[in-house]
Amino acid sequence: MKNIYLSIKSLVDTQSILNRAFKAFYTEKSFEKIPVRDALGRVSARAIFAQLSSPSFHSCAMDGIMVKSETTLTARKHRPLLLKKEEFLVCDTGDPLIRPFDSVIMAEDLVEEADGVLIFEPTHPWEHVRPMGEDIIQKDLIFTAEHIFSPVDLSVLLASGIQTVEVYKKPEMALIPTGDEIVSGENHLEKGEITESNTA
Repeated sequence: MKNIYLSIKSLVDTQSILNRAFKAFYTEKSFEKIPVRDALGRVSARAIFAQLSSPSFHSCAMDGIMVKSETTLTARKHRPLLLKKEEFLVCDTGDPLIRPFDSVIMAEDLVEEADGVLIFEPTHPWEHVRPMGEDIIQKDLIFTAEHIFSPVDLSVLLASGIQTVEVYKKPEMALIPTGDEIVSGENHLEKGEITESNTA
């Protein structure tokens, strides 16, 4: 059968027609606020700044004991130092570092005694301590506008105290199949009817 199309548009002409038709869509951008946990793959509408530091306090990086580093200076492998119970505080990873302690000794490096713990080498200030803001500092720029959020980005947002984020709205599309032979397919097909399946 002979082709009945009267004319064919070139690719360049077709792109130009589409660009004119979608001009408003390209320029009139809409935004919405969504929970951070739903933001994977979405695009940030504005620059984002940290609301909190992470960690938000000086924290212990190991299970063990908090100590004042100056009390450990004489500890040696051949001459262990006994720290009395009032000279340390037992801690778990993530616990806040409590003054006047300034260092953490790992549990693996301790030997418990009835009246305290033995240590075998000195420690120094901030050893095995995560300082406040080690990962993120409050008010720092963490993402620019038009950033596509990856899985790790969501973790950064939550760690910096952000629960919702403003993103570009997703495009909304409607598909309109045409043809008088097309039906929903919900009922028995009559001769000459075709179930509309392309939009699926």
